[in-house]
Amino acid sequence: MKLLLGCLDDFIAELKERNITEARVTPKVTTQSGGQLPLALHTIRVLVTAKLNSDLAECCLRVGRDYEDFATRRIPEKLVEREEEILKQAIAQLENAGISVKPGLWTEDGIEIDGFLELKESSRLDGLSNGGVHVQP
Repeated sequence: MKLLLGCLDDFIAELKERNITEARVTPKVTTQSGGQLPLALHTIRVLVTAKLNSDLAECCLRVGRDYEDFATRRIPEKLVEREEEILKQAIAQLENAGISVKPGLWTEDGIEIDGFLELKESSRLDGLSNGGVHVQP
């Protein structure tokens, strides 16, 4: 079962209530392209997950949504900067609450995925057009 929480404060309270001391944090990029869209539309979120014994808790922080930069065909820099800001804030809030933070995420079937999604210059378009999560170790 997955427990979805709407804000990071509720996520932290749930972890504290259950004596969970570890969470995983990673950005997620979803890309829509083709059809009526002249440019790819990128939605970036920061996913915060934790294992609650046999269950999973997740909090999804929306970073923003924008069309790719017309000139460079990349995710707009302002969206990347916002992602970095939200990611840092989420990590700081979790750590300030005494929760250890690791990169990656937990999936519903309990699989642990290590590593952050990199939004650096070399990887902004690689693997993003499939609309899925692109995780680099």
